[in-house]
Formats: sequence, structure tokens, C-alpha cells
Amino acid sequence: MWLMVQFDLPMDSKIQSLAYRRLRKKLRFLGFTALQKSIYLRWEDSNAAADRTMERLSDCIPAEGNVAVLRLSDRTLESSVFYESGVSVAAPAPPEELLLC
Repeated sequence: MWLMVQFDLPMDSKIQSLAYRRLRKKLRFLGFTALQKSIYLRWEDSNAAADRTMERLSDCIPAEGNVAVLRLSDRTLESSVFYESGVSVAAPAPPEELLLC
């Protein structure tokens, strides 16, 4: 399962700008990958892991603006179309899992 965070935040004041930077920093700290400046993606192994990540993220959601956290299945993401510089590219693949014995 994938978690996708999309946001549109005001940046008219220093406080709003600080909230924007704080959210982006937290997303990177939690291991999200930026697809754009306001769209981040992270692979989760289970619903429980996704819930934990959403809890960790909740403390830095700004009071102003819009933030959406979407849960996407592998099938949904694989059926999506991604373009870079006008050229179709493959959808992000889930990270390889490590098995420790």
C-alpha cells in the first residue's frame, strides 16, 4: 500500500511559510519521496504501518490550508500514468523487502 500526501498551503506570512517547511521536513524525515513540491509518496507494508505513519505526521499538519492523505493500492498506482518531461515513465515500484534470518 502507498500513502500519498498532497497539500496546498498558504505562504503569505512567515508563520505560514514556517508551517509549510516544517511539513515538508517531516515528510522527508518519515521517508516520503517527493513527486512534486506538494505531493509526497511512501510505501507501507500494512494498514497498521500506514496508521502509525499518519499518527506521526498528524502533529505537523498546519491549521491553515489543505492537506490530503490518500491510501493507494499497488494496482491503483500501477494503472496510473506518469510523465517526466513529456515522456511516459514507469510508476514507482515498492521497495524490495529484506528477510532477516
